[in-house]
Amino acid sequence: MVRAILVGAKSAAPPDPAPGTTDGTWSRRFLTTIDPRIARVKLDALWEPSEVRTVTGAGNEVVFRHTSPVAPASSGLFGGFTKKAPPPPFGFEVVVQLPEAGGTVREVVATGRLFGTPSPEFARDAAKPIVALLDGVCDTLGNHRERRKHPRIPAGFSVTVFPLHGDGRVECPLSGQCLEVSAGGASVRTTAPLSTSYAYLAFEGVRGTAGLALLISVVRPPTRENGFVLAARYRLDMWPPPPTA
Repeated sequence: MVRAILVGAKSAAPPDPAPGTTDGTWSRRFLTTIDPRIARVKLDALWEPSEVRTVTGAGNEVVFRHTSPVAPASSGLFGGFTKKAPPPPFGFEVVVQLPEAGGTVREVVATGRLFGTPSPEFARDAAKPIVALLDGVCDTLGNHRERRKHPRIPAGFSVTVFPLHGDGRVECPLSGQCLEVSAGGASVRTTAPLSTSYAYLAFEGVRGTAGLALLISVVRPPTRENGFVLAARYRLDMWPPPPTA
């Protein structure tokens, strides 16, 4: 089943090496040892073009935002009392969620997205600067490289998560989307937080996995990111052994 998932992810991967997800966002997750206060200073100097400005977000957020110029409001035929309100602004932004102070190695989550109602042309052209900014954030703060046994592959499968209790009870399923897969685990975004440490993970529409689900354990608590993102490890070691002849 794991082999079928990896084959499906590779065959479905688009040629663009850094595409947005199906919900219209781009994201990066990486580890750092840099103190959040120093990280803010480093991010302030990251993006120089005047059309992109840095906004201090709430809490530990740093926001980079580009607002596209909008056409001036119409004043009617004679500029009288029929002046229309200007159209709402639109553009793109990258939100960097810095970790809390303390600890040695901490995770940073950076998310790029569009806001307002951009034109199709703007939405298409915005992908390049969003990805460039996300890569810049990773290069600036991502100074701790994970020693992963298995490479990660971007994936956009729909998934169903079945929370599993220690006594074998299975709760109502959660719908979600797979973000990345590997031979050892997966990253999944769900619509609600997972309340258990174990679950069954079913991949929808992946050839060779119909009617099957993988037992997973949660590696770290879910983070809030356009839903709830959790990192999970396949627990193939806990599956019953195959029957002997």
